[in-house]
Amino acid sequence: TGMISYQDIRQLQQLQSGPEASILSLYVNVDQSNAANLNRGFETEVESLFRKMPDGNSAPDNNRPEFEAECRKVLEFLSEYTPKGKALVIFSDSTRALWWQRDLQVSLPTSARWSATPWVRPLLEVIEDHDRFGVVLIDKHRARILTVDATGIQEQFEASSDVPNKH
Repeated sequence: TGMISYQDIRQLQQLQSGPEASILSLYVNVDQSNAANLNRGFETEVESLFRKMPDGNSAPDNNRPEFEAECRKVLEFLSEYTPKGKALVIFSDSTRALWWQRDLQVSLPTSARWSATPWVRPLLEVIEDHDRFGVVLIDKHRARILTVDATGIQEQFEASSDVPNKH
């Protein structure tokens, strides 16, 4: 959880896999208000996506074992995962112990890439569509300042006072 910033994305964009490996980028729609995702339906969808992938994504044959190992690692994680939002993002490259994951409060279609660099375009689009904004909640005794973006709501500051204020 936590905010996703352009800086996070810049760091991801600078990641390059080694010559022998690739990075698995995965976006999973885990929105529990979508019936297809209930009873861990999102897991089944990712499994079938991985099965179809090497054809559409033509992983070089020498990369096949790495690709399959990466898929297994992600599916293992998913089997224990409890949805905390509407979408889950994972970038994984075991050869370099890379594991980056975030929960998003925005629905994204389930999709994956196996490539030399993290596939960040869907993430960029989410950030651009859901700029961060601030909310101030005030009642007689306290004020709370919150920020809201695609990853959810975060409290930045809370002040309380016994002095009744006029607004």
